Amino acid sequence: MKKLVLGIFFLSLCVNAVFSQDSGDMPVVSGLLLKQGNLKLYWQNKLALKDSEKIQRMLVLGQMVYILTDENYFFALDAEKGHFKFSRTIAPEKLPVYGPVLDKGLLYIIAANRLVVIDAKLGVNTFTQNLSFPVGMAASLNDMHIYLAGIDKRLRVMDKQAAAVSFAATADDDSFITALVAQDAAVIFGTDTGLIMSIKPEEPKKIWTFRAVDAISGITSQGTRLFVSSRDTNLYALDFDSGQELWKMHTGSALVAPPLATEKTVYQLAPNKGIYAVDAESGKNLWLMADGVSLMAESAGRAFVMTNQGRCAAMENKTGKRLFELNFGKVASFAANTADERLFISDAAGMVSCIGPAKK
Repeated sequence: MKKLVLGIFFLSLCVNAVFSQDSGDMPVVSGLLLKQGNLKLYWQNKLALKDSEKIQRMLVLGQMVYILTDENYFFALDAEKGHFKFSRTIAPEKLPVYGPVLDKGLLYIIAANRLVVIDAKLGVNTFTQNLSFPVGMAASLNDMHIYLAGIDKRLRVMDKQAAAVSFAATADDDSFITALVAQDAAVIFGTDTGLIMSIKPEEPKKIWTFRAVDAISGITSQGTRLFVSSRDTNLYALDFDSGQELWKMHTGSALVAPPLATEKTVYQLAPNKGIYAVDAESGKNLWLMADGVSLMAESAGRAFVMTNQGRCAAMENKTGKRLFELNFGKVASFAANTADERLFISDAAGMVSCIGPAKK
């Protein structure tokens, strides 16, 4: 079925055929295979993808699963039951889309250099605005403001209510912003020179700075800590309030991906090395999986990791033991879910599956 597009930022015509929930299609991973890992299929739905259309990214935000295709078409499913919520075009094909970011029931998306705000469950626009400056990454938000990092090395701060730029900030060395985290207490950004700055959320006043040797690749906030990946080969843990270095782990590889953090563990992809699992409190290396590509989910102290051979490996974090692995050869896309224990996967044809622990 072809998608009827009413406009770049308008809802597309939605019909029941967009998904075939619990359809007769073969599952992405067989039930017998899942049973071997004490897992089961919770639900599956089929996206109506064109023959050449591919899933670009899959995100779990709040109680929803959001999927963006390489044609900038956007699908939303209820994460609990897999019910279809909405689908729509976000931007013309090939134009950059950053996000979405969820905040208080709204999705904030940078689409074709427009700020697009949509209802997270209904998919309707609540606000759109052309941006007069070029943005190069997803927005970050706190209670009062929207923070946008431009490719012109400026961090713009917009008031949520007025949607006007309140002020702009730059790094001390006028370097390019590569990572951004906003909270009510402070806004932290990292740059391509290895500088990390914390500023007050309502004015461009510096709180603290930290310096890595090379470019910052990603910053992830978890509780009172910041986990920072850098091209200087190190994974850092910093105190959110003071910027004090709590620990540093050398990976032996220039890090280009942001860390993924759960309550107790930080997962870091290191090119040509694999996936590291690191104790969030101490910085101790728990294990290294040489063939690991990304964390898929964590459950009861076990990490489910996609390998470069198309297999899902279960690692026991406490012992570093590889417990088992399952053939996920049909999986073409998956979410890196740090929120709960469910695995969200899809095959190339758009069959989306939710997998989780079998109840005992």
